[in-house]
Formats: sequence, structure tokens, C-alpha cells
Amino acid sequence: MTGLTSSAGTESLAAVKLVIDEVNRTGGVNGHPIELVLFDDASSGEVARANVQKIADSPCVAVLGHFVSTVSLAAGQGYKAAGIPALTSASQADAVTVDNPYYFRALTPVSMQGRSSAEYLSYVFKTPVVLLIHSRDSYGLSFLKGFAEGYDKDKLITRGFDVGPDLRGESLRTAVEAAASDREPGIIVMATAVDNAPEVLKAVRRRGVKAPVISSAGTGTEEFLRQFANEPEEQERPGFFSDNLYAATPVIFDSAGTTAQAFAAEYARVTGSSPGWIGARAYDAARLMIEALRRAGVQNRPDTRQADRERVRAELAKIDHPQVAVAGLTGSLYFDANRNMPRPFRVGFFRRGRFITAPLQLVLVENPGAIDLEEEARKGHVVSFGNRHYWLQRVVYTGIDINRVNRIDVKQGTFNIDFYLWMRYGGEDDAPTQIEFPALLEKGGFDPKRTLKTGREDDLNYRLYRIVGDFTCSSGSVSWPWCPDTGTSSCASGARAASLPLSTAWRRCCTGGPSAP
Repeated sequence: MTGLTSSAGTESLAAVKLVIDEVNRTGGVNGHPIELVLFDDASSGEVARANVQKIADSPCVAVLGHFVSTVSLAAGQGYKAAGIPALTSASQADAVTVDNPYYFRALTPVSMQGRSSAEYLSYVFKTPVVLLIHSRDSYGLSFLKGFAEGYDKDKLITRGFDVGPDLRGESLRTAVEAAASDREPGIIVMATAVDNAPEVLKAVRRRGVKAPVISSAGTGTEEFLRQFANEPEEQERPGFFSDNLYAATPVIFDSAGTTAQAFAAEYARVTGSSPGWIGARAYDAARLMIEALRRAGVQNRPDTRQADRERVRAELAKIDHPQVAVAGLTGSLYFDANRNMPRPFRVGFFRRGRFITAPLQLVLVENPGAIDLEEEARKGHVVSFGNRHYWLQRVVYTGIDINRVNRIDVKQGTFNIDFYLWMRYGGEDDAPTQIEFPALLEKGGFDPKRTLKTGREDDLNYRLYRIVGDFTCSSGSVSWPWCPDTGTSSCASGARAASLPLSTAWRRCCTGGPSAP
């Protein structure tokens, strides 16, 4: 709750409280309310290690935390010795769960993020020369290992630096200077924990390296950008540090499904601010832990405390395949044999200070045996890297601008409206423009082939339509087609479309006007 990552603690706490308040309002766990007890690790491994004994002496049966990998590593062996199960929603270093049956992770470990990032760059960026700047710690070395396994070694340059009290020291300067002297990279990959990332990005941009930069989950938040607000370069030219900055994150809300949208709306209502991936993963981790508490049948007496903790650990370990999974914001939640949770990630980038989904995504095929991989690959729907297969998903940036609501007939449940529909998308065809308005009364009133304007914008296709007509409005709401499986308005692999209330779609798609996705 204090220290360098206090903002992440604040967001995580708000998300966890949403879950606990909801559960307690409906009777708690097996008739007992849940009490959340806070222990501030102050973003410090030493403080976290000192807190272990306090937690062991308390009635607490499990731990949700920590955020930074080094802090989780510092406390992890203490939890193991005390027999307290711990679940992190953010610590990504592989070593957090290695040889520690009491530590679980509701997130993909960093080595797998490295491998997935390599595959994404290979397909989407067409295997550019990559300069990988990594910290010489558990996080950076794990990412390097995974990335190197999935990338063409002839196109990979690596430079390491030491982390410590003086991150701005000679080690980082040497790494960046060497990097700038190498052959011009097509893209720079930052492989370091979020608390180190600002200094690395500053060093790269101040050296005049303008290539796109991609980093891991911690940088994919608008909070991350605020750390550059007072820098002279940023004040002179906004976007000096964030232009061409990409990040791979577990959740990006502008392309998430209806469950995630409901969470985001409730989070905003309670806190007055929007959540990022940190809050989303903390919310999922809390749901997982509460389900383990429910299945464990905790007795909650002083003489059963150690047995209760062991039962909770055992129940977490049993959530290890889809049939016993817990429903999460973006899919089923369950652990692998190493107590990690391999999850697909989304790639986003910063545009005018907002973090938005990139035009092309690779979505992991979770059950490849259920589809004809060769046929899907032939159609261009699936991309494969060895035994890893991904759905190819294009993202459409879309919104509406209302010119005029001409008439509302409450009795008939109809209204007449005049509005523009615009969209931007990648690719060379018109597939994303297969649009339907089920509530439009005059079925011939909209022809997706008749555009008001077409063209290219920021290397994306641009389409603009004008729609004027009568729409039905049943039950006081308007629906927007939405696919819960893919989290987009287009359904792949036989998924069935659902309805997203237009009020939600408007908040998702149109906040900020037509220049926003």
C-alpha cells in the first residue's frame, strides 16, 4: 500500500473488496463472512519477509499477494515454512512458484510471456531484428530464456544490465549505449520488472533510439505513463516516451467481453476511476481464493488454523483442469502442474495517452483437438508455432456519433435516429464490414456496401457510414451484437453471439469521440 508500487496496491485492494463485499452480501462462505486483513509490504522484500511471522500468528488462512516478483520471492519461503498458501495475481518471475507448493499464480509466468511475445513478433511484425534489453535478475533472465526459445537467433541481439539501488548507473548506460551502436533494430524488447521499466525506457529514448518498444504487463497501464509527466522531454513534446510503446497484458478492457465490462463498470462506480489489468487479475485471484475457501470447509477455530490453511492449499491445487475451473473475467481459471495459470495475453499500445488494443491479436487455441487445424490454417484463421496454435483475431476500432434523435415513440417502443458509424481495422479485405442492425425496422435501410467515405488512416482501413431510420427499443434497452467467447463483435470458431446493452457499448467504444477506438 506504500512505496514504489503503491498505486498497484490501491487498485488491487479496490478490486478484491468488490469480490468480498459481493460474497458477504450473499451470506459469505458457508454462512461465514470473509474478513480481509491488510499487511503493507511497502513494495519491499524486507518488509514482506518481516510480515510473514505476523501473518502466521494471525487467524488468516491464506494470503493474496504480492505485486512485485522480488517481494513475492522474499516472502515465499516464509509462507512455505509456516504452511500458509499464497496466491499472487501479478508477480510474474518464474521462480515465485518453483519448488514452493504453497505459492500459486493466477497469471502466466514470465518465461511463457517471453515465448508468446517472440511468436507474436515473428508473425505480426514479420520477424524484425530485435534488441532485447534485459535485467540480470530472475525476471529478466526468465523472459530472455522464453523469448530466445521462440525467436530466430540470427535476428536477436541481447544486452543485459544490473538492477540495484542505482538503476541509472553505468550498467544500464553501457547496455543502452551498446544497443544504440548495434545495427538498427526493428523493435526493442524490454525484459525487466515494472519497477525498473521507466528508467530503461528513459535511457533508450534519450539515446535517440526511435524504434518501437514492447514490454511486459506492468507497462500496459495509463498509470505507467504518469511517471513521465514531469520529465522535460515529455512536457516539451507529449508522447516523447510513449510513442511506439507496446505492452503485452492479460486484459485490455476496450476488447474484453461482457463479464469484464460489468466488472469495469462496477469498479468505476465504486472508485470513480477505471481499472486496468492489475485490478482485473486481483479480482480473478480473489474469486479463486474464495472458491478454495468454500471447497475447503474451513472450520475457523484456533485449534484448526493450521489444518484450515492446509485444506485451502490442497483445494487450490485441485483447481487444475477446465472441468473444475472457476469462471473469470476473460475465461476459465485453473492452474497447471506448476501452480501457474497460462493465459492468453493481449498486445496493446499507447495512443494519445490511452492504452488500447493493437489491431492484430493471437489468441491461444485452448483445445486444438476440437478443430481441424490444417483446415483452419488453410483459411488463414490459425497460426501455429510447433505445438502451440493461435486464432488470428483482427480488432475493429469502432464508434458512433449521433447527429439527431428525431423521434421517440414510447408507446410503440421505437425511435428515429440519424447517426454516423465509423470503423478502422487492419487487413486487406472488407470482412469486418459485414454489419447488421437487428433493431432497424426497415431491413433495406442500411447497406454495408454503401459507404460515405473509405480510405486509409494510420495504416488501417477506414470506413464511414451514415444511418437514418426507425429502430425498435424493446424492454427499455437497445442491443449491440457481442460475442462472449472472443470478446468482439465478430464470433470465431462457431461461437454464438450475445447482446451487449448499447449503453455499455457506447461507454466502451465511443468515449472520447470519433478519434478514440
